[in-house]
Amino acid sequence: MGALSKPDTGLGYGQTWQNVISYRALGVTYYNTTGKPILVFASGAGPGNGNLNAFVDGVNAATAYAVSSGNLGATFVVPVGSAYSVTLAGAVLGFWCELR
Repeated sequence: MGALSKPDTGLGYGQTWQNVISYRALGVTYYNTTGKPILVFASGAGPGNGNLNAFVDGVNAATAYAVSSGNLGATFVVPVGSAYSVTLAGAVLGFWCELR
C-alpha cells in the first residue's frame, strides 16, 4: 500500500467558505499562506461579451466567457504557497469567495 495522507489536511477539512470580495481586486496577486490548499470562486456580469481568467503561479488555471450578456464565473484550486490572481474584461466583478 502507498502512503496515505492525513484526513485532516485535505481541501475542505476545517475550512469554510468566506466572501472576500472586499479584500480582493482584479489583477492583484495574492498568496495562499493558509497551510492548506484553497478553492476560489470569482464571478462577474456585464452587458456584452466578457471573459474572466484565473491564474495560479502564472498559469491560466481557469477561463470563463460570456457572449452577448450575462454572468460568468470560474472556480480554481490554489496549492499551499502559490500565487493567484483574477482578471476580468467586459464585465464587472460581482462575487469572490474562498474556501479557506
